[in-house]
Amino acid sequence: METSSFVVWTLLREDMHTSCQSSRSVRERGPRENNAGGRWFSGAPAWRSAGVLMFRNIAGCAGATRAAARCRGACVKRLRLVAGLMLAIGASLAAAQPPAEPQGAAAAKVAAAAPVPMNLRVPSPARAMAAIRYLERRVSGEDDAPLPELGADEAREVGVTIVLRLRGVIVGRGQAFESESVLLSAADEAVGAMRAKMPPARDALQEQSLAYDLSRVQVSLELAGPLIPVQVGTFAEADSTLSPGLDGVALRLKDRLIASSPATMLERNQTAGPALAAAISLATGDATAAIPGTLKGELGTLARERSMTAYRFRVVHVAHAAAGEPAVFLVRGTRPVAETLLTQAEMIRWSDGVATHMMERWRLIGGIGVADTRLLGVIWPMQGRADPDDASAPERALAAVALASYANRETRVAAEARRVAREIVASLELIRPAAAEMEPRPITASAAALALEAIRLLGSGDNAAESLERTRILIGRLDRAYSIEAGWTKGTAMTSRGTIALGLAAASDVMRASDASESERLAALARHALASVYTETGQGSLVTHMPWLLRAEIALAGTGGKIPAGEAMREVRRQVNEHTLTAADVADEADLIGGVIFTQGRASLPTWYGARPLAANAQMLGDERLTPRAERMKELSRLLSGLRFLRQLTLDDQNLWGVTSPEEAQWGVRAALWDQRQPIDASSLTLLAVSETMASLGEMTETKGPAE
Repeated sequence: METSSFVVWTLLREDMHTSCQSSRSVRERGPRENNAGGRWFSGAPAWRSAGVLMFRNIAGCAGATRAAARCRGACVKRLRLVAGLMLAIGASLAAAQPPAEPQGAAAAKVAAAAPVPMNLRVPSPARAMAAIRYLERRVSGEDDAPLPELGADEAREVGVTIVLRLRGVIVGRGQAFESESVLLSAADEAVGAMRAKMPPARDALQEQSLAYDLSRVQVSLELAGPLIPVQVGTFAEADSTLSPGLDGVALRLKDRLIASSPATMLERNQTAGPALAAAISLATGDATAAIPGTLKGELGTLARERSMTAYRFRVVHVAHAAAGEPAVFLVRGTRPVAETLLTQAEMIRWSDGVATHMMERWRLIGGIGVADTRLLGVIWPMQGRADPDDASAPERALAAVALASYANRETRVAAEARRVAREIVASLELIRPAAAEMEPRPITASAAALALEAIRLLGSGDNAAESLERTRILIGRLDRAYSIEAGWTKGTAMTSRGTIALGLAAASDVMRASDASESERLAALARHALASVYTETGQGSLVTHMPWLLRAEIALAGTGGKIPAGEAMREVRRQVNEHTLTAADVADEADLIGGVIFTQGRASLPTWYGARPLAANAQMLGDERLTPRAERMKELSRLLSGLRFLRQLTLDDQNLWGVTSPEEAQWGVRAALWDQRQPIDASSLTLLAVSETMASLGEMTETKGPAE
């Protein structure tokens, strides 16, 4: 037995590589939201030392830094070996006839040959498809439909969560855990609730209508694997150790078990900590029992004092992507996107879709003025609401930039996009004549800068005089934000200075034709502002100003001029590539491939913020001053990986199973894989990144030479 124990320990110890030596970086992660300020890339590669000791807490490797991903992949493989070996040891002890104990390579062979124990497996895809076919029959009215039989080598589901939707509205829910037939119990509950909302037909016409409605019901089915106890001290620690969107959570108090499946948590926009806190409130009947951050209200304290047990579990999720469509498998609520999907035709379809989505968010209410327009700020697609329901001035201006950039190509809705971009620019209160003497604020200067970039991209249009008037008002805003003599106005945020530099460069370009001296003054001011940003910002933090620094440099250099900060821009791209997750980093979470990890912010998993540097990388790709021909294919491959992640964040027509208003949410870009909110900035910067990629591909096609 001592030798066997040593083999188990050896297998555990064998993969405790350097990335598993420190637990603080993963176990003490903050909430998964990005801190747009601060230092995004550390000077030293601190991200290489993430992870936790597998023997002590394998869940700690649930992060998605490169090191944590590598740690998790190695730990999962090693755990399977150990589990098989321990089963073999247990069986031989029970038989009281222990065989010769394997050692060294022989021990590894024994472990590798052992399968994953049945009670640790989630139900198979075949089991899930059989279960949803059963549900489809139940929904259609076949109450006597037989339950699917369990195969000889199939794992039985521990729990089932069912949600039935009709035209985006939930008409039935059912959930069962640890009962004799969880599938039957959950199906009875969900179908019963549906029938209560859809009473039986009383005549032939109603029968026909009811039959049609039943054929349009979308089923979401999750079959849960085993409940695995989780020992964490705080709700924040639960957030940092469990994978959002993949891990469901459950809480047991005496004989009561309350579970939240991954899809349910996505619907509620919850992570593990809040979901467990809500479960505690339900289990105890005390809404104030769970109070994160307090001594008595934290998860560990409540678990000890009230004999509670917290669990995590994984599911196999299958659902109807759209009404009348076949069921598909989902990961974190969406279908995985392969990088091979990103053909030129698909990127055109993608950019058209995102542009159309953004224009749908632009609402004219009676007229054209600040009080009469609205650009939906953040859409909550699974909750059917927008909050905030109106975007800020900088968000509006950024949307105008994205639509203007998109409209500069020959696209399906280019003319409409150009019209909406002009309307958005015209709606900004800060450029109305009455606002010319507004007190300058950093947010106003940022919005003015982006509005100038939109005007540069759009051109003067049919009303050159009106465009020039708006430009002069906007220039006044920027003149009060920065001057060569006094520098930056007090209170101008560091994160907005790159944007303001772009605004000055854009203004210089716009004024070149009508006022050469003013254009030269603005160009000099822009160069000074850029120099100030480079001086006050370390190389590792320049990414916080992307893509605006790059756009300013290119605007000032013109078509053939030298880009003074070209090497700095290339170094930012190198850092972005270094911090982009690859297939080798993510173990079994392939939907994270292409996401950018920012190590010094509060986010430890990739979010839509990666669109910022990707928009710059896309523009650099087509510029030979920044990407020589010999490097183009290599950089294109890296760029496509990042775009794959943004495409994964985009809700297309195949990922609307849980959306309340498909026409409003379709082609919107989510904040993160586990955060279903759709900020307008996420869609704007994604559209900008895709548009710049298409423009660069066009440049590459026109200038293709022998090196390619």
